[in-house]
Amino acid sequence: MTLAFAVLERNSKNAVENRIIYRYVIEESFMENKRKKILEVAELLKVISNSTRLEILCYLEAGEMNVNEINEKISGISQPAISQHLNLLKLNKIVATEKRGQHVFYRIADERVIALMNSIRQIFCS
Repeated sequence: MTLAFAVLERNSKNAVENRIIYRYVIEESFMENKRKKILEVAELLKVISNSTRLEILCYLEAGEMNVNEINEKISGISQPAISQHLNLLKLNKIVATEKRGQHVFYRIADERVIALMNSIRQIFCS
């Protein structure tokens, strides 16, 4: 933005023109930030939109669990498949892990996901 303001001062002929250009630069910056947020939300929703990952997050919303505990709750999906889904969630920083003994426990790490899961539960599960 510093460069934009330096160019703005040199090229502008009067105060009104300065304000118009300044406003444009601010609005452009706001739109870029908004666009970045939209892309970030779209990526997050893309990761959690898979039905298995969404189900895993529903269980993790209640508290941390290991793969075996999650596997007991989700029927029809193998433990290796659940592990792959959990790994994808971990790579996207949606879940965090903690190793205790021979078990790895998963929990939701992103506060936005916790809020989103609460909203989904209130809208669709009540």
